Amino acid sequence: MWARTREQARASTLADLSGAASGTLLVISAHPDDETLGAGRLISQWARDIGPVHALCLTRGEACLDHLGITIEGIGERRELEWHAALEHLHVQAGHVADVPDGLVRDHHARARELIGEYAKDAAAILAPWRADPHPDHMAAGRAAAWIAYELGIPLIEYPVWLTFWGACSSFERSGAQLHRVHTDDTAEADRAAALGCFQSQLEPLHSNVTAILPPAFHEHHNEQLAITMDIPVLHAAGASWSDGLLALHPVPPPFDLPQDYPRHDPDPAQTADAMRHLDASLPWAELDWPHLVTGLIALGRTDIPLARLVEGHIDALRILAQAGAQPPVAALYGVWASRSHATGLRATSADNGWQIEGTLRFASGAGVLDRALVPVWTGAETHVLLDLAVAAWPVDTSQWRTSAMAVSRSHTIELEGLHAAESARIGADNWYLQRPGFFPGGVGVAAVWAGGGARILDLVHEAVASAPPAPSRALRLGHMRTELAAAMSLVRLGADQLEALLSSEDSDIDDAAISHLRDVCTEVRAGVAAAVLRLCEHARRIVGPAGLAYDEDLTRGLHDLELYVRQQNADADATYLGR
Repeated sequence: MWARTREQARASTLADLSGAASGTLLVISAHPDDETLGAGRLISQWARDIGPVHALCLTRGEACLDHLGITIEGIGERRELEWHAALEHLHVQAGHVADVPDGLVRDHHARARELIGEYAKDAAAILAPWRADPHPDHMAAGRAAAWIAYELGIPLIEYPVWLTFWGACSSFERSGAQLHRVHTDDTAEADRAAALGCFQSQLEPLHSNVTAILPPAFHEHHNEQLAITMDIPVLHAAGASWSDGLLALHPVPPPFDLPQDYPRHDPDPAQTADAMRHLDASLPWAELDWPHLVTGLIALGRTDIPLARLVEGHIDALRILAQAGAQPPVAALYGVWASRSHATGLRATSADNGWQIEGTLRFASGAGVLDRALVPVWTGAETHVLLDLAVAAWPVDTSQWRTSAMAVSRSHTIELEGLHAAESARIGADNWYLQRPGFFPGGVGVAAVWAGGGARILDLVHEAVASAPPAPSRALRLGHMRTELAAAMSLVRLGADQLEALLSSEDSDIDDAAISHLRDVCTEVRAGVAAAVLRLCEHARRIVGPAGLAYDEDLTRGLHDLELYVRQQNADADATYLGR
């Protein structure tokens, strides 16, 4: 299957991959040997034809046999020496090995991102492991590099290591990434072979009870130079239309690209799932700090409003699992289904080392699309348990959704009766979901998507009136829209800074006073952004008039979607809480 996929890959040169950029290439690897295995030919070719190559390895690879309970004395030092020897064969000018623990790159994502950002300041392009390569360290390193490339606005080239050996072709194809077969010369081939020969610790058994870490069959998957690209928008190019003001000082991040031929207004469940995976692979969502997370969520909202609602729920679920110390299944699409609208919700009674679940669940966004969901079930009037459940086969009632607004989010109703869930599905202790300090900040993530949706509406209004003659009344309302967008962006970014400061310690260190402050901040952000976005939408309606609403499908659907989405916020309840 991979052979067929490789045959269909795009034939490319280094100039094609780099956008004809010239200058320093920063090579990122999670372990010594990743870059040689996955991109040795490319590195050699770049160093000889384009410019200098510098390398950053995040770990020393010291835990390569820890999963087998085998410890090899001095293996980290040995692998580091092998790495430096290999870099000489690839003509790399400078190499640095960082201090991130092997096997824990995801847990040290902020440090990885900081290191990559520091070394990438003068780089013309970044070369990093494929952000979904089926090794957790490779995935974390690739996603950290993807963020820095996004932030700096420089080309990112990704290389597979274990993808074609452990990964499924179908999962890769659904990601929306482009696979390339890169033309390199005979010298690059010889340089890679010489560099690979330096890693004897990986090519020969390290212990009498194990085979070599890199089996012979693995090398058959690396008999040519493959590379991967995904479109990355330039973070600080957006907002160029505003020469001054807050929106120029802190530009609105640009939208992400959607999969080619994605039918924005009428995707089927499979197309929706593919688009979710495409956007999920864009950034390391679960590892981002709050300021970076909010920036990415704004970009999601500016991309597509109902799709952003689904991806935000997936991201929220991944972050909740991380807070609980739980690992999600690889590549599973998640949601958080917690609605108790109009006294609905799921009830649970103890049964057979688990629970029997029944009840009505409304607003199950992504029903029929998602693989899994985090679902609070109520075992008593004041007690709930959060469960991680497979939901793909749950019955979905689509008849109760009577509007076209947010139809793409598939926020349908689910009726359950007698569903059994095992004790192993539990996430956290009783009442953990609602009582954790991270509960209220989830509303700031939603508000970031609303703010990004406001930016999408302003984009669409500008497109709608681009050919119209100047009019003072239009300028007035565009000015109001810009003001509301600036207010929403400022609120959500200031809120993100506050959350990062408040949540930087362990949950156990957050006292009741800090939690109360946390709730105040989150409620202010949510309420303020919602009000600003709804006012922005009303100005948009006045600008384009009935013709725009009747004939511009993108705009009218965007307005309907965003207004319904934002109205999930209970403005009166939030105002009453803030005015207590």
